[in-house]
Amino acid sequence: MPAQFLSDSDHDRLNRFPQEITQTDLDRFFWLSPDDHRAILGLRSDHNRLGFALFLCCLRYLGFFPEQLLQLPAFIIEYVAVQLQVSADALSLYETHEYSVLTVSSVLLLA
Repeated sequence: MPAQFLSDSDHDRLNRFPQEITQTDLDRFFWLSPDDHRAILGLRSDHNRLGFALFLCCLRYLGFFPEQLLQLPAFIIEYVAVQLQVSADALSLYETHEYSVLTVSSVLLLA
C-alpha cells in the first residue's frame, strides 16, 4: 500500500491556485505560444480547446494537472479564452476526466 506523505489539508492547499497571481506569472505560465496554438487547433470544439489549453497552462504553473478546471479563478479562464477567441463559458461543457489528462500528456510527449 502506498504511503501518503501529504495530509489531506496539505493536498487540498497544494491543489488550489494561490489567492493572487501576478501579471508576470499570468503572462509567463498562461500565455499560449505558437506551438501551443498548433496543438490546440487540432481539437474539434471550443470547450475542448479551452479545457486542453487550461490543463496545459496549469501543468506549467502548478507542475501537475488540477482536479477541477471549473474551480480555476475566473480571470485565468478568461485570459486563456481570449487568446483562443472562445467564450470562457465554453468550459462548462468540458468534462474533466482521465481521458483529458491523457490527451494533454500524449501531445506533450509528441512535441
